[in-house]
Amino acid sequence: MQPIRVDSKEGLANGWLDAGMGAGIGAARNLPETVRAKTSKAMQTDGAVTAEGPAAGLSDAATSDARAAAHGWLSATFRFVRSAIVGVLLLTTVPVAIVGWRSQYLRYYEHAISSERVLHVERLRPLMAPKDASITPMQAGLAFQALRPVESTVEFPTVTVGPLVEWPWRKQKATPDMFTNAGAASRAFNGPSPDHIVEIAPRGLSVNELAYLRTIAEAPVWENFDVVAAAPAVDRIGGQYQLPFKAGAFAPTMRSLPFASTKELAYASMSRAAYYLAIGEPARAELALKSTVSFGFAMIDNATTTMDALIGTVIVNIGRSGLEQFYLATHGTNDLVHDVPLVSTKKYDQLRMGQRVGAEQLRERLLRDVSDKNLPRGIRMEQLNQLSIASCRNIPEMILGPSAATRTAFDEAKQSLARFPSEQALLDLVLDETNRVPDKEVITNAPERFIMGAALIASTVTRNPRFGTCTRIALSYW
Repeated sequence: MQPIRVDSKEGLANGWLDAGMGAGIGAARNLPETVRAKTSKAMQTDGAVTAEGPAAGLSDAATSDARAAAHGWLSATFRFVRSAIVGVLLLTTVPVAIVGWRSQYLRYYEHAISSERVLHVERLRPLMAPKDASITPMQAGLAFQALRPVESTVEFPTVTVGPLVEWPWRKQKATPDMFTNAGAASRAFNGPSPDHIVEIAPRGLSVNELAYLRTIAEAPVWENFDVVAAAPAVDRIGGQYQLPFKAGAFAPTMRSLPFASTKELAYASMSRAAYYLAIGEPARAELALKSTVSFGFAMIDNATTTMDALIGTVIVNIGRSGLEQFYLATHGTNDLVHDVPLVSTKKYDQLRMGQRVGAEQLRERLLRDVSDKNLPRGIRMEQLNQLSIASCRNIPEMILGPSAATRTAFDEAKQSLARFPSEQALLDLVLDETNRVPDKEVITNAPERFIMGAALIASTVTRNPRFGTCTRIALSYW
């Protein structure tokens, strides 16, 4: 073995390579010359590191680490986006699954009985009081609102029409010895029975009974009542609600007309007519009763829901009953009412109620109803509301919005059914109801609240409010 000379830098470098790793000397000697040269050069200058030595290796490592970090960020971003997409897809399956499940239980209600009832009173139109062409629809709408306004809500604030007029029969009460021959008092009216009060009025009333009836007959409430009865048309929506509708308004939560208080007015009008008849003014008594019939038809002719029309039929029949009593008391017969011809309603006798149908068949039938001019106005308006909700019962429409056929039906209804800007605004609100997520929570049990929460998140992420609204409609109204 040759001795290692250390008196030169080159010799020191060669000696390190030769002695290198002890047992691995042979391998070190076999290194390529380029490697041996670079390593020897790196050991020069008393072991100082040059740019061509380990620093170059560190630079390569840093570049490699940067590339690895960038790759890591890309992978993380990809995983996040992938998870987000999967999460959104899972969330959207909730409303789709709920709608698909609930759509198996869809029923089509043709409102056969309601149509029958409304059409049945058509024969009583000859008993109406004369119309006054000078009364505008808005004047009549405000007069209707002044009678007994619907409760104002945050979503649907109502028009203020001044202080409410008191209904005196609510404060005063007939004593047990009054109106004993008028029959049992009605639980819906704090006064004499409307079934016989007109009939017995000409037979003589006590001083107390007459004073009681006078308080009712001269109440200021009849001024607005008679305006509605005599108006050719009534803008109920414009006279009732502040327009335009608020952004948070949700059509299904619009308050219905109060049935009990409207019926109460009709009962009180019987006592009003009885007073006029008792004091010898039969013409005023007859006009008061005919105004009751007219008031009922005003509700039918200006109805926006089926319930409006049905309340109207009840009012018409109360007025008819009063006129029968009146003619029996003044003419000895009520044939003047019974001789009014009956309109045939056989067309509606065979319609079935609550028939189970598919979503597509349901929409077709609703489209047929809203264009059927033989159906009462209130029912056609009701079916428009059902047609809008039907978009939630069809998964493609829930995702993309109402179909072209649905939009066309609403456009035609705005021309044929909506007579005033307020009613056109109402139809716009109804058509848009699936795009409006109501603020008020109507779901109380925990599983449905969880489902509703998932649907609302899906609505927010996808910017499709129908996911949330349709889920709520499916859980609350189907």
